[in-house]
Amino acid sequence: MRSYGPAIRRSLFGSFLVFASITMGCGGEHPGDVPVAGDARAISDLVEELNEARMDLKKATSLFAKQATPEKTAFKKYAPFSYWANVGKPIIDGDSATLKVAIRDEKTGDDAGQFDWSFVKEGEGWKIQSAPLP
Repeated sequence: MRSYGPAIRRSLFGSFLVFASITMGCGGEHPGDVPVAGDARAISDLVEELNEARMDLKKATSLFAKQATPEKTAFKKYAPFSYWANVGKPIIDGDSATLKVAIRDEKTGDDAGQFDWSFVKEGEGWKIQSAPLP
């Protein structure tokens, strides 16, 4: 059998760990599955879109319901966090819905809690009605 030096063994082991992480995932850092279709998926996607727009009020304005967009100062409070819609499934009741959203502090990486967000259907699409923060 061929003997490998310590540097090569570490490199091979590191490659294995990267491969295992990619194929098996991160061990469920945020539990649950994102809904795959319909209104439930549209609501989950809305939360993900807020992740992408959380530092840009102009982009985020289209995600909030009429009269629900936070003022500029209040909106800045969304920037330090990331939002996860995969804690559970939305509870949809006609043109309104609620969803428990997990929030993580991006600076520390710590979970900041789970909060019930509310959504409303405006026209053909869903909008954020209320998105409480820690």
